[in-house]
Amino acid sequence: MINDSIKKREKLVLDYLINQFEDAQAQEELSAWNKYGFDWNSRTYQTILTIAPKLVSLAQRIQTTVPKILNSPKHLLSEIQAGSELIELQQHKLLTIWYKKYYQLPIRPLY
Repeated sequence: MINDSIKKREKLVLDYLINQFEDAQAQEELSAWNKYGFDWNSRTYQTILTIAPKLVSLAQRIQTTVPKILNSPKHLLSEIQAGSELIELQQHKLLTIWYKKYYQLPIRPLY
């Protein structure tokens, strides 16, 4: 069942990229580069066929890896220390900016 879901996502990604590739404006822009002796239309199509199946698994790895890095305890402690120093130094304007930056971010799911 998970494999079916992944295969469906891979097909959606491939279909999306092919639709973008087949767009008249995209074809026109790629054809404009063909005058330099390289078949960009063919190369782009082959690239889409090569990378599209890999994008879903790459996206899944990014979804699990990036939050670990961005939410790292070391980074969090560093930012808390920076806020504490602003409080001690009574840097109210900078503290307001710091507060808005770190405490009023929207919470969004990772998918």
